[in-house]
Amino acid sequence: MTRVIISSAVVLACLGCAGPAFTTRTIQRESSWFVGLLSYAEPAKAAAVHHDHPADWSEQDLHEVLGRVLLREHIGLLDPARPPRAVFSQEDTAPLVPALRSAFREARPSEWIVFFLARPSGDGQEITSGGFSLMDKRLHVIIANYHEQVLPGSESAEAIHANPIRSIRGTGGSLTFDPSRFVVASQANWMAGSSGRSASELIVDHQAFLAAASSPGGMFTRSSAQPSDSDLLSLRNEVQRLREEVARLRAQLEAQSDELVRLKSRQTPEASAHPSPPRKPVR
Repeated sequence: MTRVIISSAVVLACLGCAGPAFTTRTIQRESSWFVGLLSYAEPAKAAAVHHDHPADWSEQDLHEVLGRVLLREHIGLLDPARPPRAVFSQEDTAPLVPALRSAFREARPSEWIVFFLARPSGDGQEITSGGFSLMDKRLHVIIANYHEQVLPGSESAEAIHANPIRSIRGTGGSLTFDPSRFVVASQANWMAGSSGRSASELIVDHQAFLAAASSPGGMFTRSSAQPSDSDLLSLRNEVQRLREEVARLRAQLEAQSDELVRLKSRQTPEASAHPSPPRKPVR
């Protein structure tokens, strides 16, 4: 894949008049995804940002951390609890991780690492976007859009593409991490502007997590033959999805059965009201 670096250009991306302007430079761009570096367009605002960048990650560590970022969906008071969902699938991280590693290496202290990922979904697209940064030895994960359904080329799709931290309708939940003991904070993020929806931000002690993951005899290891918590979570999500599909099909069959009974009940009186004429004897 061709690695492209574009010089900084002002991105017309903000949430209404309250949103600040940003500049972006692309690290890698493909037809359905890209990874770039984002900073405030105003020099004074950019100078006030002090991330721990540039930073070096191994691809293995990035895969390990991203695979454990979860979204806990908001539900109604009377709705049954749902298990949190993994934000990044293996299909997502496979192309993103090498580009993210390069972006962290090239990021300036004033920049955020941002990403945009689109998947076909029916007649439209399913977009996930957000950003990352390191501050005070903690990893900040911003998810602005999670499986957001948009039409290709629409205003919403272009807005997210121009500024991946812009949230169109919110993520519908809050971010957490598996195991949760490494979560420092989970909060709303209004960085892209105060008018509209907030993004979701997770602050995680990734160094402590990676140290625990690598330590012999720890509670979890990368080389363990046992499935990880994330693997078990994915399996639970799949089982829940199948249960919902079975319930939907059962309801559909019951509705069709009721309709057949109703049609038969309508046909029976009509048949008795018009008896068939007697047959003539055959000679």
